[in-house]
Amino acid sequence: MKRQPHKPPPWYLGPRQPEIDDRYQAEIDVSTGRLERSYRQAARRLAKAEARVEHAERQRLAPKIVQQRRIDVELRIAELAEIERLMQPGNTAPSANRGTKSFQKMPRR
Repeated sequence: MKRQPHKPPPWYLGPRQPEIDDRYQAEIDVSTGRLERSYRQAARRLAKAEARVEHAERQRLAPKIVQQRRIDVELRIAELAEIERLMQPGNTAPSANRGTKSFQKMPRR
């Protein structure tokens, strides 16, 4: 017997987005502003770290100092990537709907 796919009733419009009131919008704006400010600061710190590496290479400083400054650049890049990750929208679906863990295999007897 062929299975029929699930069809929602014709009157169902799907989930609706809740309306955003002014107080909640103000909280969103404050959080967004804070994250944007930290992103700009991290970008500035990365630019300064890269300039320090270039300066150390031009001045022919000790290799240990140049290596330390390159490590600092890598840390700044990681910090900037973390902030970029936080700025991306998250996955709102529960883990049951993501595909890999949407079902559990039955144990064999």
